[in-house]
Amino acid sequence: MGLAGLVAVAGPVLWLLNRLLQRPWGAPWRVRILAAADALHHELEALLAEDEPEQQALRESVAEAVEHHLHVARLAAWPEEAKRLTVGAQFLDWWTGAPCETAYVNVHEAEIALAQILPDDQIRARIPEALARLQTMDGTDPRRRTAETQLTSDLTERRRRAEFQSATRWMVPAPTRR
Repeated sequence: MGLAGLVAVAGPVLWLLNRLLQRPWGAPWRVRILAAADALHHELEALLAEDEPEQQALRESVAEAVEHHLHVARLAAWPEEAKRLTVGAQFLDWWTGAPCETAYVNVHEAEIALAQILPDDQIRARIPEALARLQTMDGTDPRRRTAETQLTSDLTERRRRAEFQSATRWMVPAPTRR
């Protein structure tokens, strides 16, 4: 195949690649992050609407932390609000993985902060998922064993919440190095 043939094939392939990467959201992780951020925002709004004046300061502080993490996650997932990312920017995102890591860690931190104001029944309902996620950790990790023991024990509401938050924080995978 000569140069003309290579150009004839490469041109349409590059055009197709460019069109695919310019889809509204580019990569599926971006859509998942934006959806998770919206869901957490709506969950926060519902919790803030509950009428418990004695916890107003805590709710406002948690709301500020959650909204900060969600803002950072959204910005990492889609840095230019109304514009598509350039193919070059998408390539750099893919190459480094930094925006994806930033987005997921901040959504996770928003979930942990939100747990401070979740009712105890919702904490209890989320414990089976936390226990399942702990199974992905090394079986000899003392944090895993401690968390499994604590989360299945009969604890006070305050202690259960603290143990749930600690266990959830440990489940954030360490950043991958390239």
